[in-house]
Amino acid sequence: MSLNTDAVRTLSEALGRRPGAGSIRASAPAILARLRETADLPPAGLSNLLWIARMFLEYLARVSGDRWENVTPQMVLDFYEGDWTDPKSGRKPGRSEQSRKQRRWGGRRTLASVVALGAIPPGVEVAGCLRPRRNSSRPGISDSDPERIAHVIDTWYRQGTDPAGADPLTAETRKCVTIAAPPSVSTATTMLLSVYLAFEWGLKKFGSINRLAVLHPVNVEALTMDPDHVWSDGWRAQVRSTLRRVGRAVCPEQWPDQPRPIGVREAVAPYDPVDEFMLREAGLMPAREPRCERLALTGLTFGAGLRGTEIFPLGPDDVVRLDGARLGVRVKRDRTRIVPIRKHYTDLIAEACKLRKKGRFFTNDKAAAPSRIAARIKVDNFGHLSIHRARATFVCAHIRAGTPLDALDEIAGPVTGAYLHQMLAYCAELVDPTEAANRGLLA
Repeated sequence: MSLNTDAVRTLSEALGRRPGAGSIRASAPAILARLRETADLPPAGLSNLLWIARMFLEYLARVSGDRWENVTPQMVLDFYEGDWTDPKSGRKPGRSEQSRKQRRWGGRRTLASVVALGAIPPGVEVAGCLRPRRNSSRPGISDSDPERIAHVIDTWYRQGTDPAGADPLTAETRKCVTIAAPPSVSTATTMLLSVYLAFEWGLKKFGSINRLAVLHPVNVEALTMDPDHVWSDGWRAQVRSTLRRVGRAVCPEQWPDQPRPIGVREAVAPYDPVDEFMLREAGLMPAREPRCERLALTGLTFGAGLRGTEIFPLGPDDVVRLDGARLGVRVKRDRTRIVPIRKHYTDLIAEACKLRKKGRFFTNDKAAAPSRIAARIKVDNFGHLSIHRARATFVCAHIRAGTPLDALDEIAGPVTGAYLHQMLAYCAELVDPTEAANRGLLA
């Protein structure tokens, strides 16, 4: 018996005899340990399962008062369907069929471990949310049978398309998965769906289903990180891992065995004062809608250097008053920090708060909303607002103003040494050795 199993047994025997009996959070370590021990999954699948299990257990603890006896089947079904909001990000989980399927898959496995450990009291009917494992419709044929795998690939089609596979996307998907030679039926179905989604994305983005283009490493990364896809982080990781595996089999010349060395990422250049002024005025234009979102985005990018994911959940309640009639914004991510709004952008945030007195600045529920609004704030013959360049402009403004590095690292949340070094090239004036030595006398 392994060490993990011993730990699980010890913890499960202790349930009901210690002060934490019935507590969901107290039993979480034993549940996760059992999942690690009993889940016969590859590393990527196990990581995805544990991620869903942690999210599921935290959700149950939050809605039931951290007591197993208060858990109801409806709570579990609401988790599967995504009828809840993450308190940290303020976002709802993915509502696509694939996202719901992932939560059902992970939630049922987690509940099975909970039942096996005896953490659920006898009177709780949560076990009714478990779907019994169905036996194979073809007894005696394993999941890894080559004929069965080939049959699944040859007959697979995306719901809503031609079952015969006459459309080019389905035909090309089947060819690529056949070359990849999946070892099991479950792996084959995951490959088929992932590759079909990739070809569908390629046809929409650049009008091609050429496998060399769609399965290129750069495009695989672009697909999985596309904000237009309402996917969970676990499903994004699984699609990325699957497409990399298929890509190495279909076009190995584009996927070398040894990983390519990754150098220091070049930071984008900040806006010069003239360009910044023009984009600020574009965000202020009174006739443009939606005005509140435009004002908030312009003020929170140039004025606070926030990223799109940080801006999305913010609203008037997150704006705080600082000394000197200035404003700041409270940002909750890995940790909470307060970012002061630059003086020239205080009026933009103040007006946005008047237009939207409660809730979020962005009424759209999609996390890509800030990026879409940024694309609408543009100047003719110049381009639209770039959130990354606006952040670089914010950092350079603080470097020029002499903001202490420890304070800048706190409010910008955080800033690496390599990034600061690259920003210095844009905002620091050249000094001769004597002048530099005299400035260094302060230490």
